[in-house]
Amino acid sequence: MISQEYPTTGFHHSAILEETFSKTHNMFRSDIKTKNELAKQSTAHSNQDNTPPSTPTTTSVAAHQLLSEVQSIYSALKNCSSLAPGPEVNTLLTRLVDLCIQPQSPACITYFFSLPVVPSLCQSLRPLCAAAEGELERHWTDRILNIGDPLEGKHPSPFVWLTDMARVIHLC
Repeated sequence: MISQEYPTTGFHHSAILEETFSKTHNMFRSDIKTKNELAKQSTAHSNQDNTPPSTPTTTSVAAHQLLSEVQSIYSALKNCSSLAPGPEVNTLLTRLVDLCIQPQSPACITYFFSLPVVPSLCQSLRPLCAAAEGELERHWTDRILNIGDPLEGKHPSPFVWLTDMARVIHLC
């Protein structure tokens, strides 16, 4: 580095350049550090606010669709004035059974039961299904008891084979 002496101060030019460079370099490094910190903070902040949701998978979509259908059935059953057999209750319970027996992948079933709302939904749905089953049993018990003696032929039997079975039993 070229060294020149300033006549009035006695400083060498190289010392001034080094000091100026050092100050400028420190300011520049400080500025970079501040910009980097701001960028990190901005990135961290923007990741929290602007991170898009994960892309749904086929499994998650199927599990959420199943959940939506079961929730819809539960809501409709809960709002029924009676769980006795009838068009609305029969349709809802048939749909629920169809959903339960419809084959699903193990991954879908695992995902479905991992959803936070599912345990409480199942816990709430069981008593409704039990009450509906009780109403169904009552309905068929009443129908069977009201038939009378099928051999007398007063009332048509809902069980076509009942009369034939009664005749077979009497033959034995």
